[in-house]
Amino acid sequence: MRSYIDSQISELEAARDGLKRQALEVDARLRAFYDMREQLGDGKPVAAINGHAPPCDSAIPSEMTPQWRKILAKLNEDGHSFGAQEIVAASEAVGEPTKTPNARGQLFQWQKKKLIRRIRKGKYNLTPKGVEIARTA
Repeated sequence: MRSYIDSQISELEAARDGLKRQALEVDARLRAFYDMREQLGDGKPVAAINGHAPPCDSAIPSEMTPQWRKILAKLNEDGHSFGAQEIVAASEAVGEPTKTPNARGQLFQWQKKKLIRRIRKGKYNLTPKGVEIARTA
């Protein structure tokens, strides 16, 4: 009986962790689209888009996952400007494949945390803080 209970607990914890990851991905994608909309410069403040404001209290943890640290390290190793497609390529190179919408969401988060800076539309460089984090990966 105990082994059955333990297996159910393990399954439910795994399911919960999967849902948390999905929620983080949705949050990141939502924020990326809010950012893209704001970047269009049509004069509408973000809060006015479809009557919805972007979430204020992010469920996104302040600590970066080991997978994203590896990707950041690969981008640092390459040493040139990058965008979402370069993040996708770097993710595949380090064995942690991701998709373009997730890469765009990560760009938003990295810029918010001042790990990267925008040098032109769609292109970014690592900041000294980003380089420091990349070296610890």
